[in-house]
Amino acid sequence: MRGDVLGSARSFEVLEGVLVERKIPVLNLLPLLRASGVRPLYFPFNGHYTAAGHRVVGEQIARYLASGGWLRARGRP
Repeated sequence: MRGDVLGSARSFEVLEGVLVERKIPVLNLLPLLRASGVRPLYFPFNGHYTAAGHRVVGEQIARYLASGGWLRARGRP
């Protein structure tokens, strides 16, 4: 795998812009992954998330879904 998976934001920004323009909900994880301070987030040889990377991504997706009203709090009907 060449380069830093978290290095270039351009493709993420373009995709996010297209989705926002079309009013499609989108969560750009790149800035959240960068700000997490957790390392390593992914394996350098294939770019797949490590266990720590999966935890960060899962937490951020859960927050996003909860804030949008798409996810109920655990234990509530």
